[in-house]
Amino acid sequence: MLIQFDDIKKAEESQKVYEEGVYTVKVKAVENKVSQNTGNEFLRITFETIGENVFEVKNNYFFTEKSLSIFLNFMSAIGLYDKENPDTSGLRFENEDLLGHTLQLELVLGEPNDKGKRYLEVKPWTCNPTDTDVIP
Repeated sequence: MLIQFDDIKKAEESQKVYEEGVYTVKVKAVENKVSQNTGNEFLRITFETIGENVFEVKNNYFFTEKSLSIFLNFMSAIGLYDKENPDTSGLRFENEDLLGHTLQLELVLGEPNDKGKRYLEVKPWTCNPTDTDVIP
């Protein structure tokens, strides 16, 4: 078996621990999902950091009355929803409309998983606009 340097580098990067903090990110991917536990629909958005330490973080935005306001905060940060005019009846978008938008997110360490590992996750209510709107 031959181990390539690139394989070792990728393995080391996957073990790297990133710091909590505010990061500028772009929307890299958007997927429609349904919770197996509750049956609630949600969007899973993959963000990619911009800058020296590039990595991905995923966040689920559920479409329930309790958590819809968090999603609307995200939509406001990327300019697709106006908080000053909070009528959502005309809010329509395709997943592709979200791609490439930039914003700032606060990332914090989440609860340990079954193996005791803690990953960065998006802190609710921390979506803030950036000076740049869209990155191709």
